Amino acid sequence: MAPRIEADLEQAQGRQVLPDNTWHHMMIAGLPEVKKSKGNDQTGARPGNPFAAMNLEVTDGDYKGVRVFGYNLMLGGIDKNGNSMNISRFVEFLDCLAADGVSWECGGCGAQGDRRFRIGDKGTKDAGRYFCPDCGESKRFVTNTDDWQGHRMNVLVKVGKFFNSDEDRNEVVRVTPYGEIVVSEAV
Repeated sequence: MAPRIEADLEQAQGRQVLPDNTWHHMMIAGLPEVKKSKGNDQTGARPGNPFAAMNLEVTDGDYKGVRVFGYNLMLGGIDKNGNSMNISRFVEFLDCLAADGVSWECGGCGAQGDRRFRIGDKGTKDAGRYFCPDCGESKRFVTNTDDWQGHRMNVLVKVGKFFNSDEDRNEVVRVTPYGEIVVSEAV
């Protein structure tokens, strides 16, 4: 006889899709995993490129507890054309974590801290680039994903489709440090 299995349906987390183009206060739910790209996704990454995979959870309001599953951030590597992967979304994410107290280390000067990165001035060649607040260099930064769990940020989501599917899912469009924007129902 096969073993009997029981499950408490109150613990099941349904897949609810948040409204299109809405901001939400979210936290990192669970520990992020560092994985390798299979090369068959929408990022244009070659197989083996590293990315961080995590789930985000709404922390307040009408959608409190709703999760955005599978938020992935490219950490580096090469795209299908042989160019370096654009990791600006990851650096923007790290800046949000620093604003919420997660520490990092600069690979250029060795500075450690949880201060926000310096961003290049608009209208210059450095516009939008991130720099160490101590040495002013744009070098490799190191952070521990174990420290990310539970940290908060503001997240703009849109409704998209699962890869090779017609099923709706939320996609993260942008993140900003927690409390920097007024969360509203529409953008």
